[in-house]
Amino acid sequence: MQRRALPNALLVILLIIDRVSSSSCPDLFDTWTPPGLPARSLSSANNLARNNKLGGPQFDKKYANTADYWDERYVRGDATHGYSADSGAGSRGKLARWKAKVVNAFVKRNKVHKVVDFGCGDGNQLSLSKYKLYTGLDVSKIAVQRLAQQYAHDWRKRFVWYDGTRSSLTSGTDGSLLRSDMTMSMEVIFHLTDADIFQHYMELLFDVSKRFVVILSNSPPVNENCVSGVCFTDTSHVRWWSVTSWVDQYRSDEWELVGTLRHKYVTQAWSDFYFYARKDKCV
Repeated sequence: MQRRALPNALLVILLIIDRVSSSSCPDLFDTWTPPGLPARSLSSANNLARNNKLGGPQFDKKYANTADYWDERYVRGDATHGYSADSGAGSRGKLARWKAKVVNAFVKRNKVHKVVDFGCGDGNQLSLSKYKLYTGLDVSKIAVQRLAQQYAHDWRKRFVWYDGTRSSLTSGTDGSLLRSDMTMSMEVIFHLTDADIFQHYMELLFDVSKRFVVILSNSPPVNENCVSGVCFTDTSHVRWWSVTSWVDQYRSDEWELVGTLRHKYVTQAWSDFYFYARKDKCV
């Protein structure tokens, strides 16, 4: 018996379905970013002068080891600076709720499936978040162990100790790098006190993501370096980095800044949102 030919319209539909299903590209829509005021500029002479009052060659600031500091803080707190044994005020109350509202909207509107969080901390921020698949990284072994126990029965969430190296995020079988639709850094970057760790952290933050990088941080025009006389704070576990300058220098060929958002509570936080998207959506 002779087969009947498919109608031309049906052939076209089948070809479109086959082409879409075989493509590794996400839906080609414009990246949605939250509406609002742009990130604050820290480049003016007045800002530099105000923030640099503590600076100078004679200013004695010794940076704390990041991993050691946070392991100690999650156990005993930080009595010197008046901090309790948690991730801080930015992950509590109205500040945390606003952050979650922004990121949840970005994830939903841009159809993000897998998220890797570069600095999950004590997990309080995670409790307000809505992600389909989540991997939380942290330099604190204590934080990772606690969260792994807390979410042991939730297969959608996992937690990995990140030691500052690329090898800690690669597969032991084939050496492939951890990948996700989106990576994020929520008020973590200014807690990286070592220049090499900052460099490796930023490289992985962008290399792990296939589509988006969401950063909540400040971004002064220059990196803090107390040895050369540029000190923005006298807090040993805080060091300011020029985030946007780093991206411009090291990742501008592959990534573009598609939006910024000023913090809702500007008198209580120095961080703003920076939203980056890959230029090539088919990776």
